[in-house]
Amino acid sequence: MKLLTPFLINIIHEVQWADRAATYYPPEKPISLHGPATAIVRLALIEDRRLFITYLDEFWEEEDVGMINIINTARLGGKKVKYCIPQDPGQASKGQVKKYSLQMPGYNFEGIIESGSKEDPAEAPGNWAKVNKFYIWDKAATPELIKRFKKVCAEFPGHRHKDFVDALSGPKDLLF
Repeated sequence: MKLLTPFLINIIHEVQWADRAATYYPPEKPISLHGPATAIVRLALIEDRRLFITYLDEFWEEEDVGMINIINTARLGGKKVKYCIPQDPGQASKGQVKKYSLQMPGYNFEGIIESGSKEDPAEAPGNWAKVNKFYIWDKAATPELIKRFKKVCAEFPGHRHKDFVDALSGPKDLLF
């Protein structure tokens, strides 16, 4: 993955995926001792078929704060981006998707039902990276968060934290 400072133009399609977790950890607890995080990855496919990561975030918050964070990232990204969260098969998840939709009028928002193992969807971005490479827009996140994102991706699948990989592989059917 290369870090670039282009002016992103000629975007064909942009998708943001939030892999949700609802766990709060006090700030003094090291990340290495945290459980799953809510991870957000926004991908932009541009005309020359390069794939840019245009936004990254990771946080450990309860569901209500996590929802506010996800909605705020949508406000920053604008209404041209497609916003997605995974939708579990249960009724509670359907209600959660409706709740997000009601909070985001005019935005392209969808709950996507996932199936199969977490490793299967990760193949799509892995294959894309082998052929075309991923680029990270230097304004996607802080340098520390970009470094963490690269570390999590490089350690997949053997490492405990894989939330960024889940968020990166979420929009596989929407972009790839």
